[in-house]
Amino acid sequence: MRELSSKTATIATQRAHDLILDYIKEAIQGLAKMSINRIRRASIEEDEWDALKTFENVASKQQKKYEIPSTQIDTNVVFDDDDEGPLNNAVFTQKPLSQQQETINNQKGSELFKKSLMKTQIYMTKTKAYQDLGTTNLLESLVKRTNNFLYGLCYKKHITQKQYEKLKVNKEEVELAHLCFLPKVHKPNTPLRPIMAGLKSPTIGISKWLDGLLRPLFDRLASETTILNGVQLIKQVERWSATYLTAATSFITMDVTDLYTMISQEGRVTALKRLIEASGLKQIDGVKKAIILVLTRFIMTNNYFYLDGSYYKKIREGAMGSPLIITITNAYMYFVERPISKWANRTCSLYYRYIDDLFIMSNVHADILKGFVKF
Repeated sequence: MRELSSKTATIATQRAHDLILDYIKEAIQGLAKMSINRIRRASIEEDEWDALKTFENVASKQQKKYEIPSTQIDTNVVFDDDDEGPLNNAVFTQKPLSQQQETINNQKGSELFKKSLMKTQIYMTKTKAYQDLGTTNLLESLVKRTNNFLYGLCYKKHITQKQYEKLKVNKEEVELAHLCFLPKVHKPNTPLRPIMAGLKSPTIGISKWLDGLLRPLFDRLASETTILNGVQLIKQVERWSATYLTAATSFITMDVTDLYTMISQEGRVTALKRLIEASGLKQIDGVKKAIILVLTRFIMTNNYFYLDGSYYKKIREGAMGSPLIITITNAYMYFVERPISKWANRTCSLYYRYIDDLFIMSNVHADILKGFVKF
């Protein structure tokens, strides 16, 4: 392989670095989530394109491919299918917002609605996270069960009278949650993201209250490995790149498939227990750890919703939308990622996570990275 002069290599590295940052900014804006080998060809100037190709050519054969083939990745942690494949000249174009939403309010007879409903049924069958309960509305029984549960905790002084008054349910102000699916219009075949619209559900008060107690614990514990926004990520990339970026640096993005539906309820409770223990607390706001766990189990085992004429129960903790579930999911991922974080520190690599999206920059040999990702 022909060696490049020091000046040429430096320029190529800097330009490649700039391209990486441009890619991150695009991803943050929601245009696409793709590996570096799928940066849009049409958006790159000719000299920048040459610099990127030089960047690839300088690297060894093992380093030429930045994404990890999905066939080598464990089924629990994978790339999106649309992140795979060789570079081509096809221009990725995201539909304008007006086109994305133009059929959302269409009548049920529309072709799009039928396709969406079919995808919904396929998704529910695939994840096995939902139990069909027929057409009986369970709202009244859930309200009664929730209030009896809270009263029992108050009567035994596990929660205060003030907390009970704050959390008890007024049956005139609540309704069962609705499950809806947000189309991922920027991806092939338009997969669905489950969203639980439950702002008036009987257990939402407990969920919000517990989230207010637990989210600060997670934020403190995971501050070194989680990112809050794109600006923070870009700053960390720039800081790391100033010291460690080379022509052989690998740039990797991954996400966890169906994170919210595929974690068991018991797994979430265990993660929450470890979160509290790691914080060194026996109680929060006067509520003991055991009671927090009991309240969490109650929320997860009394999760009912309405969809297209039928009522369902979530038998696996599932869709996005519950404040507490987002925090618990983050806690679960924090403990899963600990070996990754420690590895990144040992190898002077960069690692960050945003919920189910993982981001790595490393100078470790690509073969080692492939084996590592299988974790």
